[in-house]
Amino acid sequence: MMSNVKGLWFAICLVGVFAWAQSPSVQDDEARIRAVNKAFLATLKAGDLDAHMALYARDAEVYFPGQKPLFGIDAIRHTRAQNLSQVDLVRGAIFTDRLDIDGGTAYARGRFSYTLRRKEDDAKPWSYSGLFLLILKKQPDGSWKIKVDGGFPSPE
Repeated sequence: MMSNVKGLWFAICLVGVFAWAQSPSVQDDEARIRAVNKAFLATLKAGDLDAHMALYARDAEVYFPGQKPLFGIDAIRHTRAQNLSQVDLVRGAIFTDRLDIDGGTAYARGRFSYTLRRKEDDAKPWSYSGLFLLILKKQPDGSWKIKVDGGFPSPE
C-alpha cells in the first residue's frame, strides 16, 4: 500500500514539474518576441526605416493618444518616415513587464523611455516615456510581427 502511495505521489509531482516547465517552443517564442522589442529600438536609433517596418505585419495598426490611428503598413511607414526625418533617438530603453503567448498571438506590455533630439536645430534633447501594449502575430516562418502597437505617454 505504501509503495502505491509513493508511486502516486511521485507521478503527481512529475506531472506538476512538466506543467510548470515551459516547452522549448514557448521559450523560443518568448526570445523571438523580446528580440522584436530590441530590434524596434535599434532600428529607430539607426534611423533604418526599412528594417523598422519589417517588424510590422502588413495589416498592422498603431494607436497613440491625440493622434489618428494608423491602419496598414503604408500609413505606418509614412508617419514613421516623417518622424525619423525630424527627430533622432539619442538613447532609449524598452522593458517588457508582461508577455503572454496564446498560440499564434502574443500580448506584451511594458514601459519605454526615450531621449530624443530635433534634427533641424541644436535643441536640447528631451525625454519621452510611457507604457506600451503590443499584440504580435506569429508568422509561418516562426518569426513574430507587430499587429497592434499602442503607446501611452506618461503624464509630464
